[in-house]
Amino acid sequence: MQLSRVMLPTTVSGPKKFQEGDQVIVLAPENSLKMGNRWLGPGTVVKAKSPYSYLVDLGNGNIRHLHANKMRHFIARVQECGVIAECDAEFGKVLSPDVVVNDSVTPSIRVKPDQVSHLDECQRAELFEVLDEFAACFSDKPDLCDVVTHRIVMTPEFVPKQMKPYCVPVAFQSEVNRQI
Repeated sequence: MQLSRVMLPTTVSGPKKFQEGDQVIVLAPENSLKMGNRWLGPGTVVKAKSPYSYLVDLGNGNIRHLHANKMRHFIARVQECGVIAECDAEFGKVLSPDVVVNDSVTPSIRVKPDQVSHLDECQRAELFEVLDEFAACFSDKPDLCDVVTHRIVMTPEFVPKQMKPYCVPVAFQSEVNRQI
């Protein structure tokens, strides 16, 4: 009995090419782990030094000279929504999609005919009238909603969990003592 070897086709995508202004993420060594790397970015390609070598601005005034193998095109995807308070600084640079709002167009005009095809003419007219009357409620631009306030009421016997203290490494003790 002879075993045949099955060769799967491989995809050859060719060399990576970046142009000035492209958004990229960069693979960089992480300081906390000796063997670890992490993706930084997004950054912007400032200049192509050679076909595979680029200058990349990472947004914090840091421009790095990188090989194309350490870079990937950045594609912003929205997979979940989070709330960040304006006073939070630990998130760094936060990207948000640009929302194009045309306030001159009434909400009833933005409704596609196939979306209301299941309604009869009277119901459509009534729906469009409500949409136009309360146009401010149907804006594409997100805004503050203060209709409901959420409060967490705790019982008097509630005690927050206390975290155990940990030892500061000797190398960082002088820095910690300066901040105290």
